[in-house]
Order: sequence, then structure tokens, then C-alpha cells
Amino acid sequence: MEGDQLAAPPSPAFAERIRQVTSQTVSVALGLALLCLGAGLAHGLPADGLVVSLRALPGALARLDAAALASAGVLLLVAAPITRVVGLLVGFWHDRDRAAFAAALVTLAMLALTFLGVRAE
Repeated sequence: MEGDQLAAPPSPAFAERIRQVTSQTVSVALGLALLCLGAGLAHGLPADGLVVSLRALPGALARLDAAALASAGVLLLVAAPITRVVGLLVGFWHDRDRAAFAAALVTLAMLALTFLGVRAE
């Protein structure tokens, strides 16, 4: 009875990949939702008041400040690729793949410099 057989469970590697993709999707969706919510609430506010420092962010988020919501959304969107690259660095280090580790390290450095506002001229 071929039709009565259950499908084999997914391999552990496949299940881990699905978990990674799902967590990345949730992170990006949450970041976009916060960004859109904050931008919608901040509509009509002066543009210079739309940036919240990291130090002031927790208190502003507790007050549901529009600029803080938008800032938290941007931080989540920036954190998604950074955490992915850090995870790759750890994996490449563990696998002793020097070329891939170096490429991931350069990528992380470029992300960090971009986040810090350093411009190439």
C-alpha cells in the first residue's frame, strides 16, 4: 500500500535551514512593521526630531514615541544582516575555511563602517 506510507521527516540540516529563514523573515517583518508604524505616527513632525539615540531609545519606546518606534525598526533591519554575517564567521572559523572567513570578515567590516557613517571618497 504505497499511498498509506508517511513521508520521511526532513533532515536536521533542512529543518535548521527552515528555522534560520523563518527567524530572519520574522526579524525583517518586525523591523519593517516598527519602521512603518513609527513613520506613520511621526507624520507631520519636524524631521530633526525623528532620530532617537541608543541611550534614550528604551525610555522613548516605553512611552511609545513615534521616532523611537521608527528607530527601533531601523535597528532591527540593520541587525538582521549583521547577525547573519557574524553567524557565518563562526561557522567558517569552525570549518577552518580561511577564504570564506576572510570574505565574511571584510563584509562585517564594511557593514560596521557603513553603520558608523564612514564614507569612501
